[in-house]
Amino acid sequence: MDSLSESCGSRSPPVPDAEFDTHTAARQKMFARLDMYQSLNDDDDTIHFLRSVFRFLPIQGQVHLADDADSCDDDDQLRQLAKHLDTALLRPMVATGGNTPAITPSPRPRVEDSIEDLLSHDFDSTTRRQGKLRRACLQRDNHQCVVTKFWDFDYDSRPPDAHTADLEAAHIIPFGLENFREDERLRHAQIWHCLYRYFPTIHDLFHSSNEDVNRIDNVMMLAASLHREFGRFSFILEETDVSGRYRVKTFSQFRNTFLRPHMLEYAIVASHDPRYPAPNKFLLAVHAAVGNILHATGHGELIAKTMKHLGGSGGHALAKDGSTNVEELLSVTGLSLLAINPSHRSPARKEKHSRHVASSLPGTENQPPKRHR
Repeated sequence: MDSLSESCGSRSPPVPDAEFDTHTAARQKMFARLDMYQSLNDDDDTIHFLRSVFRFLPIQGQVHLADDADSCDDDDQLRQLAKHLDTALLRPMVATGGNTPAITPSPRPRVEDSIEDLLSHDFDSTTRRQGKLRRACLQRDNHQCVVTKFWDFDYDSRPPDAHTADLEAAHIIPFGLENFREDERLRHAQIWHCLYRYFPTIHDLFHSSNEDVNRIDNVMMLAASLHREFGRFSFILEETDVSGRYRVKTFSQFRNTFLRPHMLEYAIVASHDPRYPAPNKFLLAVHAAVGNILHATGHGELIAKTMKHLGGSGGHALAKDGSTNVEELLSVTGLSLLAINPSHRSPARKEKHSRHVASSLPGTENQPPKRHR
């Protein structure tokens, strides 16, 4: 079995010849705006962050980001754009434990119209079809983990002496737009709008014909511990020049020392059952881009360290020496002052381009489903 080596760096995706001129024009527009930016201080990473995001977006996403940056009237709006990408794209994708972060609104005008359109859709519960979905994914993936080829422990027809594991149906895009309370539905619409804006190839995959994140091409079978690693973006699947062949790329925060030697260097992502489509390459590209951005910007490590403050027996731990960055903690976990002091009520604030959204929202983003036997 091919062994897996840790990523030595994050390379920019290759630019197809047919899109080279489009990419070049977007890059020139983006970098021209960034060159005019005046950093607040040595800790201001706005330029590095936006350059890194641009680097790993698909071509049309690069065009949109360049347009959005160019339309920022001042540096405050450019910082707001960076914060929006962080809170509406990166942090929701990596959030675990039922906590979802508060979103900084986009500085782009008329963004609310698109969000309201998303809010007009109603969808089935994302848990209603879990059992049926898992059975279909097991059949499509040949009852094997996609990146180790370990067999499902409960599959009686597996080869003798084969490696086995408890397999789980891992979502590639980990959250959905469901029929929550109004503030939650608005928040999820903001997340989806950000995804559609910068990854337009997935726009037609959701929010039509009652499709949600439980569509089968948004799910693949992984060993349970790898499911958690995938949700933390500790590894990604990068598309290669060969159709259906993906490079299994790990990052430094990958924790599973037992399964790591068994992970393939290149995984074949295909369907073993003609009734079901293979995991969608555009959705895998979103996951890969987010993973690369988290690694290149250092925001993945920042989010992980901030989430670590939630350790212990479900508590929200603050360092005794006062070193905890409470603002970062709140933005990552979705906690509000109300979570710290239930008697506190913050006054309502009006945003220039967006309604205020409550920050303490329950959720189940990318949580491994309970084992089905």
